[in-house]
Amino acid sequence: MSIYVVGLSHKTAPLEVRERCAVGTDDLRSLLDEARGWLANGEICVLSTCNRVELYIGLELPPAPPRGARVSVPADVHEALRVVFRQIRPGATAIGDDAIYVHGGESAIRHIFRVAASLDSLVVGETQIAGQMRTAMRASQQRSMLRSRLLPVLEGALRASRRIHGETSIGEGQVSVPSVAVDFATKVYSDFSDKSALIVGGGETARLVVAHVRENGLRKFFVLNRSFDKACSLAEEVSGTAVPWERLGDVLPLSDLVVSTTGSTLPVLTADAVRAAQRTRRGKPMILLDLAVPRDIEAAAGDADGAFLYDLDDLEGIAAENRRARESVLGAAQAIIDDEVRNVLVQAKLASELGPVVAAVRRRADAIAASEIERLFGKVSDLDPKARGEIEQMTRRVVNKLLHTPLSVIKQEARNGAEQDRLELFGRLFGIEQEGSQEQLRKIRDSERLAAVTDDEAATGKLAEPADAGEADDPAAAADLGDSAGADAAVPDAEPSLRAEAEPEATR
Repeated sequence: MSIYVVGLSHKTAPLEVRERCAVGTDDLRSLLDEARGWLANGEICVLSTCNRVELYIGLELPPAPPRGARVSVPADVHEALRVVFRQIRPGATAIGDDAIYVHGGESAIRHIFRVAASLDSLVVGETQIAGQMRTAMRASQQRSMLRSRLLPVLEGALRASRRIHGETSIGEGQVSVPSVAVDFATKVYSDFSDKSALIVGGGETARLVVAHVRENGLRKFFVLNRSFDKACSLAEEVSGTAVPWERLGDVLPLSDLVVSTTGSTLPVLTADAVRAAQRTRRGKPMILLDLAVPRDIEAAAGDADGAFLYDLDDLEGIAAENRRARESVLGAAQAIIDDEVRNVLVQAKLASELGPVVAAVRRRADAIAASEIERLFGKVSDLDPKARGEIEQMTRRVVNKLLHTPLSVIKQEARNGAEQDRLELFGRLFGIEQEGSQEQLRKIRDSERLAAVTDDEAATGKLAEPADAGEADDPAAAADLGDSAGADAAVPDAEPSLRAEAEPEATR
């Protein structure tokens, strides 16, 4: 299986394009369900934030046209993924190829790692992106669209992000979109102690904005949400006043700072509403921070007398200063990414090389056990079903316990870079040659490609032929890579919360 990334970001597409391609909660559910059709046995994770819309994809076969699409899909995988992206995000149909990027193989993995670590963010060092990626992963796992190939890559990216924020100073200072937005507000008002703020929406972004403006002395907050219960909840947190949605026109003239983060498909604050409020305020400055994608505030609102409207694209100047201030730690951050990418590639290589050997050992052990059970039952024919079941269970337990230590040891040997002849010796010790597996071992020894990624695939955009039955993608191989179960092999070093969601019910 090969790993790919297709999408667009603040680096390639302006805000008006990104908002047309944004994936809302309801859109995400339907997109993941439809992906089963065009991905075949592939995997997918969809990351949609204020600054990017990206599909992380694991492919075994070239993608098919999405359901209902009247287009053909090119043979070149990179071009095929661009076609698919345009079909599933209608807002991207008129976007040029230069705005939609595609990465394959190790290049795709490195891109995912940089995104998770915020090195590709508008505000380098921000931590929201890691949480957003974690949320996107859970959505895919709930629909079984994230499994043993793509999941370890995303888990490795989150692990690298934690290391970078823990081992470097990349997160020091103002390092979030809300913090940069508040910097804009301070250019209009240097003192917020006698000012009022209206927070439209909720969620983590709104809370971060509140925290930053409180640091600048602001204490009076109005909180507006379509759900009054949610407005009350946030208002209680910030010692503010919850306002029913229909009273927007009443509180807008009282607000010196308006922060909107809803991401509604339609503007929640019109230019007419802002003009009316500013007439009441007699032109007193009103700062409008639109941090939503799609945008919440009509662009013409910024033309109202005394209104200062800033959206995400306006933050680029301060964000560039932020990146320059963090250049000194980017080398250390990249070194951590290099280290963690190597770990992921080693795990993929481990699954590719060791999987067939372990699967063959397991099959041989199970076949011997089954043969002996059958021979016993032939000699002792008067056993009742319960006794037969107990004997079968006992035999399976003995086999599992006998295999546990050697499988654990060879797994660790392979992880530490054991030579291929050692892996072959392990197979011979269990008599794999007697099962005609020499050809399998030869493939292992001679193969230099990884199961998940290859430089050739990254360069050409061509998918390799699917593995033969019984090779690395054999379920038995995956199941036996762990110390005693398959979860550790399928999800190496996964976070406990996500590992639990990825494990089959029977292994919990």
